[in-house]
Order: sequence, then structure tokens, then C-alpha cells
Amino acid sequence: MHAVIRTARDGLLSLLYPADCRVCGANVDSWDDGVACARCWERSEWPRGAQFCEKCGLPMTRAAGRCGDCDDAAFERARACGAYRGAWRESVLFLKSHPFAAPRIGRSLRDAVAEMERDRGRFDSIVPAPLHPEREAERGFNQAEAPARALAQLSGRRLDLLSLQRVRATTPHRAGMDARQRERSLRGAFIVRAPRLVAGRRILLVDDVMTTSATAHAAALALREAGAERVDVVTLARVVFAR
Repeated sequence: MHAVIRTARDGLLSLLYPADCRVCGANVDSWDDGVACARCWERSEWPRGAQFCEKCGLPMTRAAGRCGDCDDAAFERARACGAYRGAWRESVLFLKSHPFAAPRIGRSLRDAVAEMERDRGRFDSIVPAPLHPEREAERGFNQAEAPARALAQLSGRRLDLLSLQRVRATTPHRAGMDARQRERSLRGAFIVRAPRLVAGRRILLVDDVMTTSATAHAAALALREAGAERVDVVTLARVVFAR
């Protein structure tokens, strides 16, 4: 019976997703894989033995430790499912116009969070990084909400869509802006409207992609100032800068 259901489900794949892999052009055979084929997903996995910054999750070429750029970040720890290239890049771009997270994405987030929780304990609630209301109205949805909702359903964690709000619109970050410039552009961009849902809780912030961690820092800072015990971050993808 399950095989029949999977076959019927995969036959409806083209209703939500393109029939061809957005990375290599091959057929996408499974609903689970979303916009990329299974082979491209395999190629998009973190390399075996990859080293990451212990705090912000930035891939590094040297031995594990701190990258040195995230010491003052308000979040405790950040991790990404994969690098912003290949299947992960195409999935993030597709998510910006289609508010649905493929099952593979939800499972990857769940696995990343399970690893984080083994070291740091269970999260109390999941908070998607919000868009400014004008930007969300223009797009029609918040692209961080779909993966956050999928993660909440798979992990059994509480989904909090009310507490964190973005109250200041910022212009898109320009190429060449460093982390400090990005951080300045985001100061005061987030507030917490429901502190009682945050105070004393261990919060997991979910976003689609991390570049310099400026957005994650600004959102985590607002949550910490509202009384959150801890804020960690998980994203679908991470822009890679070799270290």
C-alpha cells in the first residue's frame, strides 16, 4: 500500500516542482527531492570530515575551532544543512517563490537539529526568521516559515510565529559588504512582541540561508534581550567562505 501511495505521490511531482533537476537537468523522480535529483543532492552534502567553526558553523580549511568573526554574535551556535550551491542553492531560490519545503529538506533540518540537541539539550520552540510586513506582503509569504513548519512537525517542537517581528525594512545587502556593515544595517530591525513566549526558553531560529550571520545575530539579540535563555540557529544553506 505504501509503495502505491508513493508512486501516486511522485506522479504528482510536476504540480509543485519542475520535472527536470534545476542543477543538472536530469529527471527528478521523487517527490521527496523537490527541485533537484538524488545525485545532485548527494553531491551537495558536506564533504566527509569537513571542519566547521564551533560557533557559527562556517566551513573552515584548518582544524576545527572558532573562525574569529562570530565571537560577539548573540546566538550560541549555528548550523546549516549544506553549502549554498547545487541542490541547496536551487532549493533556497525555489522556496522564495513557492512556500513549500520538500520532505528531504525537513529531514535534513531534523537531523541537523538532533545533532545540536545531543550537545546542548532540547529546544523549547522554533521561530522562523521574519520578513518585514511590506516585504512579506509583496512576496505573499515568509520563505523561512515553510521549513520551520516542516521541522516543527517532524521534531514535535512548538512553532512560534508570533513573538519575533521585523519592524525595520532594510535594503538588500550589496555584494562586497562585510559582516560589520551588514550588522550595522540590521540594528534595531527586530523586536519581540510576545516576551512571555520567549522568556526563559531555548529558542531555535530557522532561516533559509546564512551569509555573514548578521541577520541571525540581530534576531538572536532581540530574543535574548526579551529574556530567551539561549538562541541557536539552523539554516538550509550557508554561503561558503574558505578559511
